[in-house]
Amino acid sequence: LFVPMTFVSKKAIHRGIPTYFARGILKEMRNPGSSFMGRTVFEAAGFVKTKFAEGDHPDMQIHTLPWSYPTPNQDADKLHLVDRRPALTVMPSLIYPKSRGELKLASADPFASPLIDPGYLTDPWDTEFLIEGIKMIREVMSHKSIAGDITENFFPGQEWADETALRRELPNRVHSIYHPVGTCRMGVDERAVVDPTLKVHGIEGLRVADASIMPSITGGNTNAPSYMIGEKAAEFIG
Repeated sequence: LFVPMTFVSKKAIHRGIPTYFARGILKEMRNPGSSFMGRTVFEAAGFVKTKFAEGDHPDMQIHTLPWSYPTPNQDADKLHLVDRRPALTVMPSLIYPKSRGELKLASADPFASPLIDPGYLTDPWDTEFLIEGIKMIREVMSHKSIAGDITENFFPGQEWADETALRRELPNRVHSIYHPVGTCRMGVDERAVVDPTLKVHGIEGLRVADASIMPSITGGNTNAPSYMIGEKAAEFIG
């Protein structure tokens, strides 16, 4: 999960609106690689250690986005409006969640949608971590090197300055980073779905080769280990 923290900025030049994206697409079509549409909108990121870090490994990822993020979260069946003011969004991200979700079959019908409960924030530790991340970003954005460019903290604003209010609002502000894993976990125990060669236990001729076989989530983005899983699968099958 990440928490979008949006700061209205005098120096921001991008806009998170349809016309700005359309111009980017046209520019990219005329000259590939010349616009943010040909690269990424997350132009800067980092891995840092919080007070919860164990050992030398960072335990928080920071994403940045050069415009406002839709708010509140995207669970509603509608598109949220994006604030059109020039802004910078910084997202403290939980990369080692302790909460665990659940996926079940709804019926024997293979076309029926499964029952998915992501279980976000069901472990209190995840809330504590994200609150700490928010505090760290607030401290960074108050530094003299950037504070003069910030005219408003859009979220969390003054109405959530109190930590109690922030904790109450947090479930409505967190977003998935779209890196779910583990619903077909690899292993040799009774809870495992696939074996170490990616074969589904009890079914002949079926393998799974994607992020779902990871027993636990990786600290970095899941695309790189997914490439590795695909390459190993090709090796096993070949």
